[in-house]
Amino acid sequence: MRFEETLHKFMMNPQAVISAAFTLLGVHVLIGFSSNDYTHVDRCGALWVILGGMLVLRPILRVGYDEWYRRSKIIDAGTFTMTAKDLEEERQREIDARCVQMIGPSLGMMGTLLWAYGSVMWKASDQLREYVVQHFHV
Repeated sequence: MRFEETLHKFMMNPQAVISAAFTLLGVHVLIGFSSNDYTHVDRCGALWVILGGMLVLRPILRVGYDEWYRRSKIIDAGTFTMTAKDLEEERQREIDARCVQMIGPSLGMMGTLLWAYGSVMWKASDQLREYVVQHFHV
């Protein structure tokens, strides 16, 4: 399987993207602790923003821009009986809607907060620990 196909399959699965986001956070926290460099958490936030943006683009990535644009122009009254193809397309549209309206923007907003303030909590905990050690001789 080619890299593009693997990436496409990954991006079509919102659960995989969310799992990857939290895995990235865990890896960046571990790297930050081991290297004593807080900026790794900020970098993870930037990656979360990218993943959120990719989820927002899911409908276009799923069928391609030309097909997506063509479908957006069609008003379809449907059929009396839903075929298996119609049911699958409806399921994919529901996933698209969740990705565009909820999951992608939420991941992007959390990523922005993590990007902006991710290292602040680590710095604050270090300063608090230093304060306690200096003043309470623990």
